[in-house]
Amino acid sequence: MSPWAGLIGNSKTGRNAAIEGIVARLRAAGLSVGGVMQARHPQGQALVNLATGERALLARSDGRKDLC
Repeated sequence: MSPWAGLIGNSKTGRNAAIEGIVARLRAAGLSVGGVMQARHPQGQALVNLATGERALLARSDGRKDLC
């Protein structure tokens, strides 16, 4: 089983910056990193693939319900 970690915290406490820093350091050490994190998106909230950097809209802040 591969090692894993989770990071939780209150809103606007730097979770995403911490995750991005950890991922950068792990990659600099030659390790592969995968997983997902929630991040802000211009239209609401996004899900970010940590392996590829791809972002997908997860929830809209404008009330529209056309994601599915």
